Amino acid sequence: MRTPSVFTSWIWSHILISLSGGFWGTFGGTLTPFYAAISSYTTSDASGATVPDPAGFYNSFAFFLIFMGLLCFSYMIVALRTNILLVIILFLFVLTFPLLAASYFYGADGKVALSNNCRIAGGACAFIASMVAWYLWLSLLFESVDFPIQLPVGDLSTHIKGYHEKERAERRAGRSANASNNV
Repeated sequence: MRTPSVFTSWIWSHILISLSGGFWGTFGGTLTPFYAAISSYTTSDASGATVPDPAGFYNSFAFFLIFMGLLCFSYMIVALRTNILLVIILFLFVLTFPLLAASYFYGADGKVALSNNCRIAGGACAFIASMVAWYLWLSLLFESVDFPIQLPVGDLSTHIKGYHEKERAERRAGRSANASNNV
């Protein structure tokens, strides 16, 4: 039987930090004019001149955001074993990414007002998620230095039993049953 080690207990944190840094770095870089991601999408007009066509970029970039939302949804399910704050952060990102994707889809269709509304709603969800993340970060800092004040995070680890916890409980129950049968 394999039990969780110190290494595996840090994997979850590393995955979340890598996801966050990787995504936001890619998102920011893609939208930076220097990298010409949007301006690379061009088409020819009636006279044969090359003109920008951001609709193709917007449609394809929206799929990137949709799959980030799906990834955050799966991470939100996994986070149900950690704490309420992390579940809230990931839930807000599950809302953020489809709203931003809708913004890009509407932008590709030329529906500027709907695009702006979705972008504002997605930004609001991301802002709230970042405020909750700052609170979680501060609580983790307090815990790491054994600060006299501990901020509540809503520990969920005792509410959903892990695989190994269930396995140990079943083995104990089996030993108890065997012990009582031998008497």
